[in-house]
Amino acid sequence: MSWGQTIFNWETPEIFVTGNAQKETNLHNLKVIQSRLWSITAAVCVGMTLLVLIRQVLENTRGLTPRSLADAVLPHSALLGYFLFAALIYVPVVLIKEGLVIPVLVTRDQEVAEGLFSLGVLLHAGHCYLRWAPPDRGPLSPAAAPD
Repeated sequence: MSWGQTIFNWETPEIFVTGNAQKETNLHNLKVIQSRLWSITAAVCVGMTLLVLIRQVLENTRGLTPRSLADAVLPHSALLGYFLFAALIYVPVVLIKEGLVIPVLVTRDQEVAEGLFSLGVLLHAGHCYLRWAPPDRGPLSPAAAPD
């Protein structure tokens, strides 16, 4: 489901009607990638997990410079659970889709993984915003007081 389209009730643009498998305004259902969507999503979940681990290594070795490109791109270590859990669900789902039956999993479990992954990305974006935001210059701020 394209949540933004549903919440704000906009019509699907023609480019998405013809190119989107579900005729919604989103990129993940484009016909070009639809056949590889499971594998792409699993790779992204694993990739985000690796980025968290890279950040953790850099923080432990004092190799991460605050407010650097790496600081912005690498998700905080606290988000490891979101991305790792999503990867642990999605990789077996891909294996099931490829014919390797794992009787414990249900392919609908990927909805939970997508929710966790999305929440992890949202929390990372919020963390970056709060960390990189300029100091408050509002009327109650000491920086805004006249000299």
